Amino acid sequence: MPKLGSSGLQTGERVTFDFAEIAAVIALLAEWFPKTFFVYERRRKPLKLRIDMDLQTVLDGAITPSELHRALRVYCRVARRALSLPTKKTTPSRSWLR
Repeated sequence: MPKLGSSGLQTGERVTFDFAEIAAVIALLAEWFPKTFFVYERRRKPLKLRIDMDLQTVLDGAITPSELHRALRVYCRVARRALSLPTKKTTPSRSWLR
């Protein structure tokens, strides 16, 4: 019997994403909830915990739970990376080196 991890996948099995599908779900979320979701990665902010439950209730089956889960997983990963990148506002001035 193969070993299954907590996600239900076999140990060592890789998850593949259809990034076109994920981009479409994120675009749809950004259209329906423009103050919360952003297509442009640098504008993304952290989301509320368990927002997927709220979204499933509001969307009422327009997006399947698995599509929503995959899209939120990618969205949050990109948002976390975008927050860690320096911006012009946070980059220290080097004028003191002159």
